[in-house]
Amino acid sequence: MSVSRLPLQETLKSLPPVFASSSSLREKIRKNVSTTISTPILVVLDDDPTGTQTCHDINVLTTWNVEVLATELASTSAGSGFFILTNSRALHPDSARALITEICNNLKQAGKQTDKEYEIVLRSDSTLRGHFPLEAEAVEDVLGQSDVWVLAPFFLQGGRYTINDVHYVAENDILVPVCLLVSLYPRSIANQQSVDRLARRHLQRMPHSATNQATFETGSWRRLQIVDIQLTNSIFPVLI
Repeated sequence: MSVSRLPLQETLKSLPPVFASSSSLREKIRKNVSTTISTPILVVLDDDPTGTQTCHDINVLTTWNVEVLATELASTSAGSGFFILTNSRALHPDSARALITEICNNLKQAGKQTDKEYEIVLRSDSTLRGHFPLEAEAVEDVLGQSDVWVLAPFFLQGGRYTINDVHYVAENDILVPVCLLVSLYPRSIANQQSVDRLARRHLQRMPHSATNQATFETGSWRRLQIVDIQLTNSIFPVLI
């Protein structure tokens, strides 16, 4: 697979247009999740402060004992959520696993106390410089296996885009594939040319057919339906 630098504005303009109904659909989704009592609370474990810096009107916890988590779960409405700033990216793997395990065990107790449903979101680096898949596996060790892992390598504020399965970093007006930024990223990451290949490298225990890509090409809704069927039939599905 050959990758190269691309002109930023020209490339973005060449992408399929946003559906005209996307704004109204977004409002309908927001209304649905906020008015459905059974909608789980999203608990975002953020391994670095840059994630919360791009958000507003949401609580960020820097402690995670059972009492604090129970209070936050009880006061958070359905369809909403909160961040827990773990800063685990700065830790060694064993310490990161122990930290995520501790947080999830505390969440499990807090959830039982409050009778609140929640789901975990792992906010990390789009180039997988964080502890992946270690943190996701630590979550599952405590809370049980997920139905699917969804990898969304994108960070608008940092100029990170994934186009045709290649992850780019915007430098001025040029999109530079991450695999060409050897000086910026570890060689184990820089040598991987696509998001899919990088994910499979980290997920060697998974069969090749368990990973799928969803693109925004024409007919993407049809393709997403096909991906959904593939995920249902996969032993351990990952959607990129």
